[in-house]
Amino acid sequence: MINQAIGSVLQSEFNKIKKRNEILETLKKRVDIIFNGTHDGMGLIIFDKTSNIFRYLLVNKAFCNFLNIGIESIINKTPLEIFGISGGNQIIDSYFKCLKEKHTIEIEEVLYINNKKTYFQTKLTPVYEENDMFIIVSKKNVTKENENELKLKSALQKLKAITTGIPDVICTVNTNFIVTYTNNRSFAYKNRPTIGNSLEHFFIYPYNRLLIEKIKKVFNKKYIEICDLYLKSKNSEKYIYRTRISPIISEGKALEVILIFEDISKEVVQKNIMEKWFEIFDAAGWGIVTSLPNGINFDLVNPKFAEMHGYTIDEIKKIPIKNFFSKSERRKLLNTTPESSKYVHDAWESTHIRKDGSRFPVLIDATVIKDKNDILSYQAISVQDITFLKNVERKLYHERALFETTIQSIGDGIISTDRNGNIILINPIAEKITGWSKSEAIGQKVDLVFKIISENSREYIDNPAINCMKENRTIILENDAILIKKDKSELPIEDSAAPIKILTTKQ
Repeated sequence: MINQAIGSVLQSEFNKIKKRNEILETLKKRVDIIFNGTHDGMGLIIFDKTSNIFRYLLVNKAFCNFLNIGIESIINKTPLEIFGISGGNQIIDSYFKCLKEKHTIEIEEVLYINNKKTYFQTKLTPVYEENDMFIIVSKKNVTKENENELKLKSALQKLKAITTGIPDVICTVNTNFIVTYTNNRSFAYKNRPTIGNSLEHFFIYPYNRLLIEKIKKVFNKKYIEICDLYLKSKNSEKYIYRTRISPIISEGKALEVILIFEDISKEVVQKNIMEKWFEIFDAAGWGIVTSLPNGINFDLVNPKFAEMHGYTIDEIKKIPIKNFFSKSERRKLLNTTPESSKYVHDAWESTHIRKDGSRFPVLIDATVIKDKNDILSYQAISVQDITFLKNVERKLYHERALFETTIQSIGDGIISTDRNGNIILINPIAEKITGWSKSEAIGQKVDLVFKIISENSREYIDNPAINCMKENRTIILENDAILIKKDKSELPIEDSAAPIKILTTKQ
């Protein structure tokens, strides 16, 4: 029984040891896979205190590939045997530094592998085991990165030489949006990008985020992006920059981007102004045209000009300008186009001819535009159809003639003044009564021509023409009014004065 129990215990311990060994073997395989599967060169170095020599105990495949030699040429070899005197001493110095500082250090190594300059980013970690000292080595080949950085520096030097005299703001940023170069030009609000700072900081939200999104797009898709960005400064002024974002590509990878900011604020403002002017040009209720420099044909024609003449815009551009004027008016047209500055601007009434041959009155306003050399560039002409105004004018003329005839025929004396009391009309009866002729009375104050006194008191009476305007009502004189004529003689009169009201309507 005792032997059986002891055997059972031993068998159990054996199984445990077997299971542990299996686990350790599995872990060893996994470690070996990781060790040899990594792209970084890994190695274990032991320091022999007796001989004061470093030897390589273990290295992975990447380590061998970096040095382009087999593992048998590395294991138990010293740095001097592998890298030669110059490279070996450089490595030995870094190993001693690691053991002395007793913590992980990172160094940059430049080694000649097969006579080719190779750059490594190396991490050294010291390990102390009883009386032995080890160093774990991790190497990353950064030759391509260094070459790309040198290319980038060269490109930036060329960029600096090219962009120094350019007025636009030019800078480069890396993948973290940090400014790496600037031509020291300022944005319109006196803010300039500075090396080492994020480009995002130079613009306020949300404009900064819009710009960053554009840069991300260029980094990802590696093509040039051109966009107009409304960028707002920290003092809330808006500026519009046409921004060209171009990737700096090396071996298919965008390393940085170049940004060129062209201030187009004034250009956009002018564009907006021009758009408004063209809206006015198209929607205007009067004709607007411009002539070609030769003054023979029209260049720009608005819809109203075409409509009032019965043509299409394309038809008008093919017709000589003079054909729109009657022959008697063409001389006037020609007198507005010479190079002499005397005729830079003119306005006159004329008669235009429609497509169907009918004629209509127009009011023309023409301005001659010249260049800096005083040479005619074009004419800007405004044309208004004044048919309605002419009809109204004729109607008013006939009504005035009828009114004046009526006034002249009335048997009572009539005097009319403006609001200041100056006489503007006097009929023949009033001339006879006052002793003032029409030519003498027109323009005189009414209280000079029409003097009245009270027959009983012999005192001057306030002039009814003035009082009626002040009080805005009809004034009737008392029966004892006496008119003092121009020759000082007196004449009893009856008089009334009423204000003339002009009715207006508010639109």
